[in-house]
Amino acid sequence: MSWQLYALDKFLRHKVKEKLTPDMTPEAARAFLEKAMKYMPALPKKTTVETLTIAGLPGEKISAPGADPSRAILHFHGGVYVMGSAATHRNMAAHLSAQAGAPVFLPEYRLAPEHPFPAAVEDACHAYGWMIEQGFSPDRIALCGDSAGGGLVLASMMALREEQGPMPAALATISAWTDLAATGASLVDNLHDDPMLNGEMVAPAAEIYLAGHNARDPLASPLYGNMEGLPPVLMMAGQSEVLRDDTTRMAEKLKAARVDVTVELWPAVPHTWPIFAGRLPEGKAALKIIGDFFQSHWAEKNAKVA
Repeated sequence: MSWQLYALDKFLRHKVKEKLTPDMTPEAARAFLEKAMKYMPALPKKTTVETLTIAGLPGEKISAPGADPSRAILHFHGGVYVMGSAATHRNMAAHLSAQAGAPVFLPEYRLAPEHPFPAAVEDACHAYGWMIEQGFSPDRIALCGDSAGGGLVLASMMALREEQGPMPAALATISAWTDLAATGASLVDNLHDDPMLNGEMVAPAAEIYLAGHNARDPLASPLYGNMEGLPPVLMMAGQSEVLRDDTTRMAEKLKAARVDVTVELWPAVPHTWPIFAGRLPEGKAALKIIGDFFQSHWAEKNAKVA
């Protein structure tokens, strides 16, 4: 454990976990997250940030120096479907762009309770379609998502498969939220070990997003869906986080469906730790693995075409 991770653990337990409670309103949660992420360090030098509209949604394109403009990463931010934005994830996107050598597109999908399920899934599907309309070849696109965004990656690709649309080269999830029915044992087992996320807020957050819809609908909870035909997936989670089992059980479902899946469980890290890549060596290291994973599958696709 780096000294930065040790310090972050203490900070999150006392300044974040104690304040992000089940009774916090969506408006208060949004303001809290936006304020907290303003303290991230400046973006890496020569990173460019372009404000744009992605399939009718506000968004940003984040490009590290030398990023290959023919490749692209579409990232869906986390925030239990009620908070999060391009601003909260800009720093992570900048580091991911540098590690993968490709620009990162950050759409701001619609949030609950104003826009409950299935608004986020619809927006994610439209954002991917927009990428193709911009001229990106599907085999040079990768999708990434953290927390709720990780579930959104899988849900949108299941929806795309049903429409027989062209799949991207690869997918990556970080601390994915795949079970809105909140049945994972780690929600209880890691309740006190997780330094950032309070497991008791998972079910109430799901209720806000679902607005009465069935929590086991696969487009809300990919864990209950058919995973066949999805592209290669890299899944990362912390061993001590409350959503750990959302990753491990999802990975088993993917394996059973004969999807090429790689799972990495990291010790001692908080929920969605790569979001702190600007300050945390473990965060930057995780993004390096994701970047290498995407590059290997872009190269593999290109080799098959050649």
